[in-house]
Amino acid sequence: MNPPLSVDMITRTAGRIPPGNFWLDSGIAVALDGTLYLCATGSRLVALAPDGTYKWEFKPKVYSINKATPVISEDRTIYFSSGDGTLYALNPDGTQKWATDTGALIAATPVVAADETIYVVNGAGLVTVSPEGKILERVAIAGGLQSSPTLGADGTFYVASGAGKILAFAGTHGALMDSPWPKFQADLANTGRARPF
Repeated sequence: MNPPLSVDMITRTAGRIPPGNFWLDSGIAVALDGTLYLCATGSRLVALAPDGTYKWEFKPKVYSINKATPVISEDRTIYFSSGDGTLYALNPDGTQKWATDTGALIAATPVVAADETIYVVNGAGLVTVSPEGKILERVAIAGGLQSSPTLGADGTFYVASGAGKILAFAGTHGALMDSPWPKFQADLANTGRARPF
């Protein structure tokens, strides 16, 4: 087993994590074709083939720590948040579609709703983002939010606050998107299981 890479080791490899040797910072999202998406050192998004073969990685401009799992939309767009507060949208080949600054540190996995609106919780509260990367609304919450949220079958948005409360918001964007991995742990049952591919 290879040891985790140090910052010095990453520097010596021109800032690129060598294939098969990286520190995993997030959970794993699985696409319909079996591709595995995960966040590694420096908020990089890494794509692996179903057999574990390295496919590509996307490196944000700002080095940060990201504990949030990527999510996948029905059209195969991969959304992931960088620890610096940026929400990214990538194509399945790893090219960037857009990046949006949500205004505060993100520590939780986003949620994709039925109409492809992305719900993001951050250190300032709740932010909704359009599939084109436009901020639709912001709800300030004292103390911010750090736990991964979920959407009920009726579109209600649920999240736990740092104050130990469960907050519920009437959603207007529908329930979870019918996609391979629209939220933390994949589905409402939190099975963390991928659909067959």
